[in-house]
Formats: sequence, C-alpha cells, structure tokens
Amino acid sequence: MSMSWWWARAVGEVSKRRGDRAAASHRSFQVQSVALVVGSTGVVGASLVDILPQPDTPGGPWKVYALSPRPPPPWYPSRSPSSVTHVHVDLTDSPTVAEAHAPLTDITHVFYVAWSSRPTDAQNREANAAMLRNVLSAVVPTCPALAHVCLQTGTKHYVGSFEAIGRVPLPDPPYTEDMPRLDCPNFYYDQDILVDAVSRRGGVSWSVHRPRLILGFAPRSAMNVVCSLCVYAAICRAEDVRAVLRWPGTRGAWEGFDNASDADLVSEQQIWAAVDPMAKNEAFNCSNGTSTRGSCCGRYSPDLLGWSGRGTRGRRTGSRSQRPWPHYKKKDISKSG
Repeated sequence: MSMSWWWARAVGEVSKRRGDRAAASHRSFQVQSVALVVGSTGVVGASLVDILPQPDTPGGPWKVYALSPRPPPPWYPSRSPSSVTHVHVDLTDSPTVAEAHAPLTDITHVFYVAWSSRPTDAQNREANAAMLRNVLSAVVPTCPALAHVCLQTGTKHYVGSFEAIGRVPLPDPPYTEDMPRLDCPNFYYDQDILVDAVSRRGGVSWSVHRPRLILGFAPRSAMNVVCSLCVYAAICRAEDVRAVLRWPGTRGAWEGFDNASDADLVSEQQIWAAVDPMAKNEAFNCSNGTSTRGSCCGRYSPDLLGWSGRGTRGRRTGSRSQRPWPHYKKKDISKSG
C-alpha cells in the first residue's frame, strides 16, 4: 500500500473525499471487498463508512453494510453512496441479529467498532461479549469469503476498567501491544478471546486496534470530548453571555498530559490491517503521536464560540489572549490538589 493514501486521509481532506465519493457513485465498478461495519453511527464507524467507499481506498472497490441499532437522526445529512447499505438491528438480540445477517452472505471483512455502556463491569462484560458473539455467530457460518475481522478495543486493555482503578497494579507507560493482561476481568479480554477462537476454527485472520481518546464526529455518539466541551460552552453562553465558562472537569484533567486518536486515523489503520498480509493476527495501538492536556482546549474552544475572560468573569470577544477555562470546582481542587 502506498504511503500517499493514508497521508491524504490523515490530513483531513473531507471535502475532497466527498467529491470523490459523489463522482464514484455515478460509475459502475466491480466489487472486490465487502465490509460489515458494526457500530456505523459511532465515531470510528461513521469514519469507516465515509472512507471505505472511496475509489482509492486499499482493498477496494468496497461494498459496505453499515450496521447500527437505529438510523441516523433526521438532521444528519445522508451522504452515503449507492455502495453503502444501512442495516438496523439490536445487537443484544441474537435471533434478530441472525435474521438481519441471513441475506448478507458476501461479507469479506468485519469492522467491529460497537460498544455498549452498562452500569457495572459485570454487566459490561456480559453485554459487550454477547454483542460480538451474536455478530460472529451470524456471519462466520454464512459468509464463505470472510477473510478478516477487525476488533476495536482501547487503552483500558492496559489500565483496566473504571472499577479496577486503584485495585490492581498498573504497568508503567508507554503501553506496548505485547504487555501481559492485567489480573482482573475486562470485556476487552473477552472480546479478544472470541475473535481469536473464530480465527483458530475457520482460518479467518484478525487484528485488534487500541486507540486512545478518540476525536471525531458521529451523529449517534456522545463519546467525543471536543464536541461535548463545545456543547457545554454553547449552553453556558446561551444561559448568560457574561457567565463564567468553567472547566467542567478536574484539575488533573486540565493540567495533566494525555494523547488522542483521530477517528480517520483509526479507520485508516483498521483498513490497512484488513488488507495487508503483514498485519494479520496482531494488535496495534493507534494515536496521533502528540501529547496534549485539557488546557490546550482553552486556546481554541472559547474563542471559536466568542468567549474570553480573566479572573472570575467572562465576556464575548475575539481575543485569544484571555481564557476563562481555568476555574475549577472547589471539590475538584480539593481532590486534585
């Protein structure tokens, strides 16, 4: 695969991508690969549905089945080309999943990027393992051309779930793909085992992708910190244009360093792993490669919304020299300080 493909995508040429897709939709083509994108209205799922139909995407031309529990909202513009078919199904209902997949016998690649949040770790394990099991049980026996399964998990593979924090010793960063699993339950581990079992039985290759905090846009996902901060700031401005725009997180999140993963970059890595023989049966971390912290958001988000301020008050202005973000809740300062 040429390096020019992923670089063109990584720089975010969204308008070019849509223009290419519109032109391609008017051309007939011979399908080479058929993708099942499970979780197509999520951050990475929406990106995959956007990138796969492109004429220069490796492994293509691609036909895409976009699987989600419900259709995009009415305000979300439909931009899917004719090569994309949307299928709506509840992944927790095994008979319904099997029925929905029965006619989809030409799938060659599965991109599993779905996730369901439950109140406890035990419930997370049960629900998310069952969802993946339902999909694989429906696809593997009925799709003779199935070649590869991409599974997206995340950094909690290395640090454990929220319930495990402080209860199990953690490895020192940087986290590498060959680190052993933690000695605690984790639905990521359950999913790894399911995918590996399919590979051992049917000769289907797999890849596991572990992004960090994912940044991107999707019509049906709240898992986007930038979007959440912008909505929060817009609400604050609508309530009172002179109100303080307070950082809604902890002091540690404001001052500490972290890294993120662009949704398009994660999608590109998954597509590369799906079609490159050298990537078979491997796990991959995926991040933008730069360290950031919460205070970096303050340089841009308030200004884009017309906010700025100093001290305890904010005002609408175009200046970036003053930032209202660093006002922590007292309970957050006491916890983090």
